[in-house]
Amino acid sequence: MNAKWITPAVTAMDSQGHVDMEANKAIYDFLIEKGMDGLLLLGSIGEFFAISTPEKKRLIREALA
Repeated sequence: MNAKWITPAVTAMDSQGHVDMEANKAIYDFLIEKGMDGLLLLGSIGEFFAISTPEKKRLIREALA
């Protein structure tokens, strides 16, 4: 695959500061529907420093699903 468009994805959080999986799936779906070939998760725009390791793993699994 020759990826032409890869974009960072923000990480949606709920009011308690936990990862909002449904909102994140909606963000990923939107970006892919708009033509992105790949997504960069958990970068500096993705709140990586505020997310626990188990939540990071769950986000990655959800993105790959």
